[in-house]
Amino acid sequence: MGHHRFKYVGAREVGSGPANVAAHGKCLDLWHDGIMRVSVVIPVFNGERYLRAALLSAMEQTYAAAEIIVVDDGSTDDSMKVIDAVNQMGTLTVVRQSNMGLAAARNSGIEVAQGELVAFLDADDVWFPEKLAAQVPLFEDASVGAVGSFMTYLGPTDRPFGTSGEIADERGEDIAAARFKPFAPSSTICRRKVLLDTGGFDPELSRLGVEDLDSLARIASSYRVLTVPRPLGYYRVHPDSVTFDRFYEMQRATEFLQDRIRDRRSGQDITWAEWTAGHPITVQNRRQWRTRFLYRRAGLYWVSERRGRGIGCMAIAALMGPRYVVPRVRRQFRTVGQLPSEALVD
Repeated sequence: MGHHRFKYVGAREVGSGPANVAAHGKCLDLWHDGIMRVSVVIPVFNGERYLRAALLSAMEQTYAAAEIIVVDDGSTDDSMKVIDAVNQMGTLTVVRQSNMGLAAARNSGIEVAQGELVAFLDADDVWFPEKLAAQVPLFEDASVGAVGSFMTYLGPTDRPFGTSGEIADERGEDIAAARFKPFAPSSTICRRKVLLDTGGFDPELSRLGVEDLDSLARIASSYRVLTVPRPLGYYRVHPDSVTFDRFYEMQRATEFLQDRIRDRRSGQDITWAEWTAGHPITVQNRRQWRTRFLYRRAGLYWVSERRGRGIGCMAIAALMGPRYVVPRVRRQFRTVGQLPSEALVD
C-alpha cells in the first residue's frame, strides 16, 4: 500500500497531504530514521467513565506513539466530550462511525493507521508509561508478528489485584489452534501489514466475544507471538460485566472457533449455526463452564469488597472443579503472594 492515506477528523474525511495533515497538528514522517512507529488504536463505545485515563496513558508513553487513533463506535454518552477535552492540542485522530461492534471499530483504526506497528488499548484500560518501550524492540526480529505482556487486574474500586497473562513464546501451535490465549487485547501490539494480510478482526465473531482469539490465532499460524513477562498496564474488570449466559456462549464460541480452524486446515468450513446444531450442550460442559465462571466471579467479588460472596463462589468452584481451581490459586500465590484477591486469571 502507498503512503497516501485518509485522516478522519470528527465526521469529516480529510486527505492526508502535507497541508491538510499539518493543519491538524499531525505532520508525521512515519518512515524516518528507521524508527518503528506505533499507531495506537482505542475503540470506544459509551466509555466516558474511564476513557480519559486510557487516552492520557497512551499520550504519556516514554516511547512516544506516532499517532493515537480513537474510534468512536456510535457512543450515546459523553465519550466525545471526553475526547474533545483531551484533544485540545489536536494530537488525536478521531474516527466516528455508527455502532458496528468492537471488531469493526478496531478494523477502522487499522485501516487509517500509518505506523508500522499497531497497538490496541481498550477504553477502560490503562498503560504504564514504559509499555511501548518494553515491547517495540522485540519487533526487530522480522519473524515476530505480535507481542503482548502481562497486565495487572484493576477492580471497580481502582484497587490493583492479581496478574493477567502467560508466556506465549513457545506456544505458537496452541495459539494458532485457538487453544491458548496468552494475554489481554490491551497488551497487544501487532505489525500492521500482518493484520492486513491476515484479515484483522472478524465482525461476525465479535458478537460471540472471541474475535481477538481468532485474530491472534491467524497471526500465530505464520508468525511468532511473544510475551513481555511483566505487567505493563491495568486491565479493568467488573463483577457483573459478564453474565453466566454470556459466559456460556463465549465458552461455546471458543470450541466452535477451534473446530473451525481445524476444518479449514483440511479444506472444509463450518458456520456457527451448523456447529451449534451438531454440538448440544452436555452436563459435563455446564459443570466445567460453571466452575470457570464461579472462579472468575470469586476474585471480582473479593476485590469489590464483597468478601462473603467471593468466598462462597471460590468454595463452590473448588468443589466442582479442583483440578481447574487449585493450580490457578497456587499460581497467583507465586505471582503476587496474596489471595483471594488475585483469584481472577485466564
